[in-house]
Amino acid sequence: MEWLTASSSKNALFCFACLLFWGEVSWTGTEVTDLKHLAEKIKRHNSSESHLTNVLKLSLFGKSNVALQLNEAYRKGVIKHNKEVDNNRYILSKLIDCVKFCGAFELPLRSHDETEESLNTGVFRELVDFVSSIDSAMEAHLTNVLKLSLFGKSNIALQLNEAYRMGVIKHNEEVDKNRYILSKLIDCVKFCGAFELVLRGHDETEESLNPGVFRGLVDFVSSIDSAMEAHNCV
Repeated sequence: MEWLTASSSKNALFCFACLLFWGEVSWTGTEVTDLKHLAEKIKRHNSSESHLTNVLKLSLFGKSNVALQLNEAYRKGVIKHNKEVDNNRYILSKLIDCVKFCGAFELPLRSHDETEESLNTGVFRELVDFVSSIDSAMEAHLTNVLKLSLFGKSNIALQLNEAYRMGVIKHNEEVDKNRYILSKLIDCVKFCGAFELVLRGHDETEESLNPGVFRGLVDFVSSIDSAMEAHNCV
């Protein structure tokens, strides 16, 4: 057994491969001193998974080709660099196409206000954003540029801009909702006018059995329109 080794000081047997790469405790730590059952122990250890793995590691130890590994790493580095170059060329070609488009139609490239909050950031900027929405490579490029611009900087301004944007969105949603409700109320008035119906009743309280045509029509519309129903519940 090539892996079998002994210690004269401890008067015991060990597994050299398992000592190097750590294996069964009985062959590395507690040592083997029972020679009566040695053949059985060697047979059992020789077929163990950890021992076979350690023997394989020992047989390969010092034989790996460092130069080959370095060449492989260099090759992967060159491939990655070439991919980045190709991607940058592609991005640059799309930006040039956007400039050509603006030039062909004599459109101004820049706007007076190109900040994120601006409603009109300019034809070129809007065109680039549009191309990014349908081109994954352009979208990834703009995302990386944004991350790079924010690297090492305070995120407070970005958080404030996001809070402002969410506030504007919420305000616009409320405005749109109120416009919708108003349009339905106007439709109810038009309906009553078209049939020359009286808008108000003599008693428009909640307990009234006849609150008027307009009130009844609004309640009817609310029963089939969730937005109107929510508005009436407020």
